[in-house]
Amino acid sequence: MLSPALRRQLRQFSIRSPRSFHGAFKGNRRSLDRGVGIEFTDYRPYEIGDDLRDVDWNVYARSDRLFLKQFNADKNLQISVLVDNSRSMDFGNPTKLNAAKQISAGLSSIALANFDLIAIYTLSDQLRQIFSFIAGDRSFHKVETALSSIEIGKTTDLNTNVRRFASLNRKSGIVFLISDFLDPSSYKNSLKYLVSRNFEVYVIHVISEEELNPQFSGDLRLEDVETGRTKEITVTDQVMEDYKKRFSDFCYQFAQFCLNRGITYIRCHNQNTMDRFFLNDLRQVGVI
Repeated sequence: MLSPALRRQLRQFSIRSPRSFHGAFKGNRRSLDRGVGIEFTDYRPYEIGDDLRDVDWNVYARSDRLFLKQFNADKNLQISVLVDNSRSMDFGNPTKLNAAKQISAGLSSIALANFDLIAIYTLSDQLRQIFSFIAGDRSFHKVETALSSIEIGKTTDLNTNVRRFASLNRKSGIVFLISDFLDPSSYKNSLKYLVSRNFEVYVIHVISEEELNPQFSGDLRLEDVETGRTKEITVTDQVMEDYKKRFSDFCYQFAQFCLNRGITYIRCHNQNTMDRFFLNDLRQVGVI
């Protein structure tokens, strides 16, 4: 999935979290959970059963009342990667799904090296969990094995799958949604729903050179790989020019939709190297 040289470089980075979330286990991140940590946040009155070692005896000496210090607990971040493996992702050379797998491997490598928890799901006609939350750099081989096993599914149903994912993950965290977003029902409702559930959402829009600059002309019968519907067209220079404009408008409007809702949008071309994508593109937008 990744070259050894790139993996060594990725271990130096961490996935940036603009907000604090409720963590699961002790780790390196500031959490919304209260517990033992290094950053003092507040006091609360002593209750029967509390550990007397947490009492602030200086406050007791001044007020004759028992108060406990509270800190931001250090927890690890929960990161979920949702990979679109519908039939439209089986396009391009290399395929968009291959790029999505490599991106997932890179994100996993960064997360595991920082003791963050990561889980990966696939999205097509239904939601499937490839593996549940794991942590630790030694688990990376499990990630590569799991990603290698992902095969092309059926149709795209982002909205249903995203809602199912949110119902299974009540604790908010970071979500990376990797897809070409060619969903007839639109991407808007699914992304709005993730934001409404307080997830920090990163969208990685995978596109192929073959979509940007199709190399065909004349009389053709086109078939939708997911629905099986066909359409007969005559491809002229004007038709191709109109197509490229519509595709460009789709990408622009998608990016603006994300920007207006606090969603981080990153585009990944299938011809890009993973070195460039991680060390240049993700760093420029502040994801890592």
